[in-house]
Amino acid sequence: LNSSIPKTMEAFSAHDEAAVIGLLGAQPLPMDEIIDRSQLPAARALAAITLLEVKQYIRRLPGKRFTLGEKR
Repeated sequence: LNSSIPKTMEAFSAHDEAAVIGLLGAQPLPMDEIIDRSQLPAARALAAITLLEVKQYIRRLPGKRFTLGEKR
């Protein structure tokens, strides 16, 4: 049972990250709008945003706005 927990968490993370990435395009979006549009619980959306930022798939702009990062 315990060995399935990390795989489940990875699946949630990948789904959540894909939901966030799918929202971003040419125009930066504010963090609150990303959370609202993703339809994820705020904590999961924020976790996905953080992970994507660390992985450089998205980047933070002034005013808590995000856009696609260097990796795509």
